[in-house]
This record gives sequence, structure tokens and C-alpha cells, in this order.
Amino acid sequence: NGRKFDLRVYALLTSLDPLVCYVFDEGLARFSTHKYTMRNLRCRYVHLTNYSVNKKSKHYVEADTPEVKEDEAFKWSLEQFFTWLQLNKGIEIA
Repeated sequence: NGRKFDLRVYALLTSLDPLVCYVFDEGLARFSTHKYTMRNLRCRYVHLTNYSVNKKSKHYVEADTPEVKEDEAFKWSLEQFFTWLQLNKGIEIA
């Protein structure tokens, strides 16, 4: 949707040799509150996805507000993000 984002995926690494890693099913996708552009490098709302920064933006929308559509919020569950990828971009997540 033209915004920078990051994924927060939780993993537990229990061994390096042999490699044993467990990935938790739940996680977060966080989006910047302004569309990405290189024109204004000083606007932190464009370049950062950090919740503590973006919640101060006038564009910020809480995800748990009942009247907000799922894809209007700036913090999604990882499951919600994967569903969006499948429905809107045709990307299958295994």
C-alpha cells in the first residue's frame, strides 16, 4: 500500500549444531503512517514503523477500534498480513 513495514517474527533457537529453531505462529506486521517517499528524509512517520513514533502521527489509527477496517490500521497480526498477501497479491504462504 505504498508504506514501509517491518515484520516481527518470534523464534527460539535451541541449538546451532544441529540447527534447531522454533518459529512462533503469531507475530506482527507494523506499517509507517505516511506513504513512502524519498522527498522528505526528515519525516520520521514515513521512514519508521516504530509504534511509539507512529502513534503520535495524526494519521495513526488504532487497530482495535470497532469502526476501523482491518487494512486501515497500522499494526496487524502476522496472520492478517499473510491473508492480505494471499487475497491482494496472490502470494501463497506455506
